[in-house]
Amino acid sequence: MGIQHFAGSGGLTDVPVPAWVESDHLLFACWGRCLIKLIKHGKIKTLKRGEQLELNDFRVAMVVDGGVYAIGKAPHDPKRRILMHFYKRGELVLSGADNDPIEILEAHCRSTCLTLNQAQFDAFAGDFELAERLCSELRSEQASHLYQAIQSYAGRDIDRIKTTLQLLASHPTSITTKVGREIEASKGQIRDLAGVQKRSATRAFKMLEDQGVVAFSGYKRLFFSGDQCG
Repeated sequence: MGIQHFAGSGGLTDVPVPAWVESDHLLFACWGRCLIKLIKHGKIKTLKRGEQLELNDFRVAMVVDGGVYAIGKAPHDPKRRILMHFYKRGELVLSGADNDPIEILEAHCRSTCLTLNQAQFDAFAGDFELAERLCSELRSEQASHLYQAIQSYAGRDIDRIKTTLQLLASHPTSITTKVGREIEASKGQIRDLAGVQKRSATRAFKMLEDQGVVAFSGYKRLFFSGDQCG
């Protein structure tokens, strides 16, 4: 679907407060007003599974429902991409930041986002006095995502695969079952998100299956029983 004008809350007004906003007393104190202004100036965009949110189409976006992968270049290997962050409901993403490491924003499943292009963001900034502080903190948050991704993916290929599985299992789109967290993703998708070559990924999946950490069910479903991200 294309971008539509905002015509109602649709669950927007009760999205969770991002953790980094909670830790900033000024932003947290006026988060409700900030959210109302974002809704006032933004538009709703619905993404199908696998559809990308074009970085040039927005300045700030918020995930309202579903989940969105933020994918960037792997350090020291520009041909590989890594999963930087798995955005969930209520989280914000900033486009066009200096040295922006995000290359792709892709919907994990049918997802809804609130987006503000540059003109809409300028109107928002004129309506909310802490807009620059919001962007500054958001830049820092995204830089932290990159740093954490680099640290996580610096180890062995099996560790990269496991870290990716932990991120997917920790996301609200996964489901708790008796045999672990149910994740909707294929081996190929996990391999690509982890930035691991096919042959090495095949060995890693086999080892994780033998350890009882993961069990695959069909082509695009698996159960993960390992530790999740905090």
